[in-house]
Amino acid sequence: MLPVVSIVGRPNVGKSTLFNRLTRSRNALVDDVPGVTRDRMYGLATSGDRNFLIVDTGGLGDDDGTFSELINDQVEAVLEESDAIIFLLDATEGLTVADEQIASRLGKTNSPISIAVNKSEGLAPELVTADFQALGFSDPLPISAKRGSGVARMIEPIVQTLPKIEDPLWLDPGPKVAVIGKPNVGKSTLINALCQNDRLIVSDTPGTTRDTVTVPLQIGEARFRFIDTAGVRRRSRVNESLEKLSVVKTLQAIEAAHVVILVIDGTEPVSDQDATLAGLVRRAGRPVVIVVNKSDRIRAVQRSEVLKTLQRKLAFAAHHEAFFVSGLKRQGLKKLLQAVGKGYRSAMIEMPTAVLNRMLQDAVTQTPPPMSGRRPVKLKYAHQGGRNPPVVVIHGNNVETVADHYRRYLEKYFRERFKLFGSDVRVVFRSGKNPFDSKR
Repeated sequence: MLPVVSIVGRPNVGKSTLFNRLTRSRNALVDDVPGVTRDRMYGLATSGDRNFLIVDTGGLGDDDGTFSELINDQVEAVLEESDAIIFLLDATEGLTVADEQIASRLGKTNSPISIAVNKSEGLAPELVTADFQALGFSDPLPISAKRGSGVARMIEPIVQTLPKIEDPLWLDPGPKVAVIGKPNVGKSTLINALCQNDRLIVSDTPGTTRDTVTVPLQIGEARFRFIDTAGVRRRSRVNESLEKLSVVKTLQAIEAAHVVILVIDGTEPVSDQDATLAGLVRRAGRPVVIVVNKSDRIRAVQRSEVLKTLQRKLAFAAHHEAFFVSGLKRQGLKKLLQAVGKGYRSAMIEMPTAVLNRMLQDAVTQTPPPMSGRRPVKLKYAHQGGRNPPVVVIHGNNVETVADHYRRYLEKYFRERFKLFGSDVRVVFRSGKNPFDSKR
């Protein structure tokens, strides 16, 4: 595993902002509401010739709510594997009792600890750091995670102490697999089952996961990047700005994914919201693997009813197979992973031009395109135009008049002939001459 540098501190001191700065990303959700981060989030960072992992953690000390103990367990887990720790403090609030409690806790670790005083922009450095000298660690460094000032000066000495290690799981991590669904359907439990440990916080409280959390995983020779997402409720029920941001992050995870796992609670009726989420995946063109979770609580006779309801509610996804799994009991996971692999291969399939053109001729011979008035539609030539989803570009005459139902016929024809799993094909028509004529 790559060296690990963890960021710890009270809620709302800017840990997620610093994480985004160091990973040069916007992966961590940032909001003024304290306690946004709950699960630990890993990100790849590079400085000079060294690659290392930055870990964003939940806030310690001030939150005695429902998730306090779970967040503490997550932080303890990351402290045990940390090669270095950044203790982040808030210059605008000065030294607090909670800071002193965290310092006492960190003093028991064997990892080197660096003190960074955030939100110090516009303040005199000697005044910013004066209060924090009493903590007894290294000299506090004033930084601004938001603006970036002082961050390089802080991280460079830390990086020099890290070992040079290469880890293919992070440097070549495999396909992205977004796990989506309504709140409390068992998305985090499912990923924990695949990891075979409590990597993510799990609670009966809906909305436990707020951010998208990427979990690299190697199973045998296969590598995956599973992305846990916040549960998505019906739009009419989404009021808080933080929840809206969580939904946006989930939609971004769908767009970024190679494969999407749609998790449905098998103990509840298939809902319109389940169908809405499936529609979002379809519009994004991503392969979808439908998972009916909590199968350990579903009788055999109920399974057939669930499948019938899925066929009715998700009629457009009729060619997608549903898998019954139990994240809690770790049942059905092998078939699920096989399906994810098949979906990825389908999304990234290479369609040889010669094969596409033979298929196009066969499809047109079997069912010619309908005429538009007196002008016939002539489909001349096809080639692949993209992947994830697979795109077939067809050139011809009068193609702008091709009816939608004929486009759907061609998409189904190509999908079935290439035996794609979970993935649709998109057909795009282009008028004009064959772009490959000059290359013959």
